[in-house]
Amino acid sequence: MTRSTFLVFAAGYYIITILIVIVVLVVIRKKTKSKYREQINELEREKNLIISAQIMSELNKVESLVNNEELKKQSNSW
Repeated sequence: MTRSTFLVFAAGYYIITILIVIVVLVVIRKKTKSKYREQINELEREKNLIISAQIMSELNKVESLVNNEELKKQSNSW
């Protein structure tokens, strides 16, 4: 094997290795992005369930019924 043949093989392996690393990084980034997108969608769904359950209007009713300090502290903690 001559020196030039060895250099061609070494350059080829180097390029192939770089390409494999780039592909692996792109796949990892895509999976991570997909995972975050799923988490955001789940949180949005939960937020919409809370809003549609009209919990906020019930909490506003409780605020108007608060008479003493202890009830006020509990309602503020909610």
